[in-house]
Amino acid sequence: MTSASCEAAHAAAPGRSSVACSGYVGQGARPAAEYHEHDFDWEEHAAEVRHIVEAQEAAGRALRAAEQASSGATSWGTAGEPVAANAAGAACAAAAAGDGRSEQAAVVVAERQREDQSAPSLSKSTSASLQGAASRRNREGRQSGPGSGTSAEAAAGAAAAAAAASTSYEGDRWEVFYKAHPSARFFKERRYLLLEFPFLTHPDCRHVVEIGAGCGSSILPVLKANPGSRTTCTDISTTCLDQLLAAAAAEGIDRARVAVFPADATDPAAGPLFDGLAADALLIMFTLSAVPPEQQLVMLQHAWRSLAPGGRLMIRDHGLYDMVQLRIPPEQWVGPNLYKRGDGTMAYFFSREDMAARARQAGFEVTELKYVTVVNRNRKSGLELRRVFIHCVFTKPVAA
Repeated sequence: MTSASCEAAHAAAPGRSSVACSGYVGQGARPAAEYHEHDFDWEEHAAEVRHIVEAQEAAGRALRAAEQASSGATSWGTAGEPVAANAAGAACAAAAAGDGRSEQAAVVVAERQREDQSAPSLSKSTSASLQGAASRRNREGRQSGPGSGTSAEAAAGAAAAAAAASTSYEGDRWEVFYKAHPSARFFKERRYLLLEFPFLTHPDCRHVVEIGAGCGSSILPVLKANPGSRTTCTDISTTCLDQLLAAAAAEGIDRARVAVFPADATDPAAGPLFDGLAADALLIMFTLSAVPPEQQLVMLQHAWRSLAPGGRLMIRDHGLYDMVQLRIPPEQWVGPNLYKRGDGTMAYFFSREDMAARARQAGFEVTELKYVTVVNRNRKSGLELRRVFIHCVFTKPVAA
């Protein structure tokens, strides 16, 4: 980015905090030439990896229970045995008292942690104990199935411990995140969105609202490809909205086409901010997954309020059994398919059933809903990384 571009970017946000101009990752980018959505079969993939997530959850529940036990008096298991008060013992207990899944699951969870350099990993002794406990379980057989009273009581206790964990939407964490990436280079433009959601380039798509707009990774390609469109963008972080305005100015997008306002879209009291926007399309891109399940409905209700009758809500987010989910360590498990990263932000992985239920509860009609499966190949290692995303188009009824 030239110095002139930097000056224009700063001028685009009068009265707001300064934005570092080291160049924007989407500057000058062209729309994607092709779009992949079915590189592998999701059902087959789910059958292969489901046991990894189940073992991850079992270890996560045990770790939560151990944390709860260590904060107070020693609690006692249903069989009269004291509950382990340390993470390693709890993880071993989860593997030993699990539902009989293979020992591979426990080992994979531990190995995934060691591969992820951004998250704490289990010690070697813990990994060995997990493997040993799972092996003992396999040797003993699976006579005590899921209907076992002891297993049910233990699961209930673990669930209560998980429920006690904090699941609040950490908006301040995102402000810190964007301040740590002031040049808006962390995210690439999602140029594939124009192929995934072709309505965005249609002449009838005149006003596009985005909730959780970030620094413009999704909306900038739309504004460049559809010159007759304008946008209203909102985010909980004011820093990223500064970055979005600077990036739009650097791309030569007329400032009159871009309106922004900060808002916590998980707050029911924010509803009036979304009334009357009358959008033709609304984007929520990889934002709903950063919100705890109990607050996701609020965000969808705000989206409903923002749309004109017949307007379309378009969502792309993390899908169930995505590679990213398989690599998350049990220490970050908060609830089923819900995790809290090391930086304090949340991550949820959606099933189609989850998403459909939430959309209908918010008043939408389901128009498109599917898993998108994409294989990314690491050029250096040659490894294939199986990504799973959820693709959604929901419609606000015309009679609404």
